[in-house]
Amino acid sequence: MLLTASAGDDQTPPESYDAREHYTKYEYRIPMRDGVRLFTAVLVPKDASVTHPFMIVRSPFGVGPYGSDEYSAAAVHTDTFLRAGYIWVRQDVRGRTLSEGAFTHVTPHRPEKRTPSDVDESTDTYDTVAWLLQHISNHNGRAGLWGISYAGFFTAAGIIDTHPAIKAASPQAPVADLFLDDDWYHGGAFMLAANFEGSAGFPPQAGPPPKVKVPFDYGTSDGYEFFLKLGPLTNVAARLGGANPMWDETVAHPTYDEYWQSRAIWRHLKNIHCAVLTVGGWFDAVADAYHLPRPPRVSWDEAETRIAPMLLSFMSESRRLANQRMKRELRVRLKYPTPQALFAEVAPKALKKQLALPLGAAP
Repeated sequence: MLLTASAGDDQTPPESYDAREHYTKYEYRIPMRDGVRLFTAVLVPKDASVTHPFMIVRSPFGVGPYGSDEYSAAAVHTDTFLRAGYIWVRQDVRGRTLSEGAFTHVTPHRPEKRTPSDVDESTDTYDTVAWLLQHISNHNGRAGLWGISYAGFFTAAGIIDTHPAIKAASPQAPVADLFLDDDWYHGGAFMLAANFEGSAGFPPQAGPPPKVKVPFDYGTSDGYEFFLKLGPLTNVAARLGGANPMWDETVAHPTYDEYWQSRAIWRHLKNIHCAVLTVGGWFDAVADAYHLPRPPRVSWDEAETRIAPMLLSFMSESRRLANQRMKRELRVRLKYPTPQALFAEVAPKALKKQLALPLGAAP
């Protein structure tokens, strides 16, 4: 776990970052090995005095606003990446918004790829990175992947058979198994509201996306009332405005069959050769700083009997991230280079405050 600080006063909120001043936006349709082209927006730093690493997000939710003169509103994570000097890459995944091809919900991984038509998210990520290295100037040959939730799935799937230029990845709360542990079936329990909302947000595409996305009209703010009036599941198609592949496929597979097993990305997290965030050392540092016992450790043999397969798979594929690369390539200054440095400052204050409280009082 690494904490970074801006170069300015710690007590002064940073000013809004003007991407137009520091970046030039380009839009491309990057060809994949099977000929399908994926829409990709790239923000390139105007500072050509140094080379820059790529930071890549692949998303099914759209990467608008579209147009080389259109810049998205600042967000905390985007602002941070841009200030750090990344070449900021956002891509519509296959079959979504302006990308070609057919969209497949939670794309199954293909362990064997015999022909150019054998594609999945790992090949699309690999081909994207290869194209960027060849066609974008002033890069340093290194790339990172990042994504949360569904975009986290595309990050996790994209580092299988890792492209050599990918040096680090952060799949945060990624979709890993929609039947066993995620939002569609919780071990067999059908999640009606989550499924309906997800399907309403992924209608079949017919041409380019609208300039302004119109959210689904529930007609009420009371979810219980909506689903009570909706009636049986046979009424859903009409309410969604027609056939919806995401909904239709989900309700057609109420058991953990091949459909779901093929989409369980945790089963395929192999041949990963980049750094992936891990948090075990962080908890040790917290325990040491506050004079608490460290979390218990178990052997891998014991872990296999006590930890869910998905979690165990992620843990077995994790790597530590060193901060040397951040300092060398991004020129960031770390206020706390290690967790121990952070706790050396904050833990004594917290402990002193805790000791001043009456016995049993909450801090």
